[in-house]
Amino acid sequence: MNILNKFENFEIKQEDKISKEDRERCEKIQAIYEQTLSTYKKWYDIYHETKDCIEKHDFYSLELNDLSVCKNIESLHNGLISSIYSYFTAKYNIDINKNYDKENDFNYNYSNKTINTSPIDYKIYVDDILRQLNGFDFKSLRIKQLKEKIKDICKYGYGSNEWRVEIKGNTIKFNDLLYWGYLGMEIGKLLTIESALSWFEFGKETKIPEFNQIRTRYNIEWHEINPCMELSTNKIKSIKFFKNGRMDIKFSSPEIARQFISEWCGYPLVDEA
Repeated sequence: MNILNKFENFEIKQEDKISKEDRERCEKIQAIYEQTLSTYKKWYDIYHETKDCIEKHDFYSLELNDLSVCKNIESLHNGLISSIYSYFTAKYNIDINKNYDKENDFNYNYSNKTINTSPIDYKIYVDDILRQLNGFDFKSLRIKQLKEKIKDICKYGYGSNEWRVEIKGNTIKFNDLLYWGYLGMEIGKLLTIESALSWFEFGKETKIPEFNQIRTRYNIEWHEINPCMELSTNKIKSIKFFKNGRMDIKFSSPEIARQFISEWCGYPLVDEA
């Protein structure tokens, strides 16, 4: 067999595509699911065995009810699927579609109170998640999606060609970013920017301590924050908030500021003479 044939017959196993930690978590979810399904199946079998016997007699509707066991099994199937997708989206902070078994709805038949009680396999849904990576690994996809979100934040509206950011020396100014009113400041955009800054500074997604003052609440009023946050990091020196909704990020040098606004904001820089 030549080397080309070896590569043609080479197949990467799923366990090699995800980490040991991820595989162990998925297997734990699967085990709990199968234990619960086994209990439901006993309930389901008893109902149908008893139902067939009771239908031969007239007990004035005093028969055993199915207690919606089919619905419980359906919810259990969907629970496994949801748990697998939720685990990966939460751990890697990525956006992926949750593809349920919509085609046959697990063969649920309401009128006959029957459903497919065969266990489903988490690997089917992990395979779907891996397909949705489109050649990226989890880390790379997170960075790609995060950069897309930051770029949207830096522009005026979806599809707009007008930028709400500008760069002056070592400072990037985010204009009209924040809203101060009786409801306070919406912090979702700020936490997205924090994630980008942490990747830029540390090479991983981590919480920046100076953001703790805004992290615990959805809305914050102006008088509740320190408008100037000094950061003890190498690339980022300070972050300033302004009542007019502007936010300034000061970097350690103009070169570092240009790197961030270009790589993370997608801002088209003009070459300096």
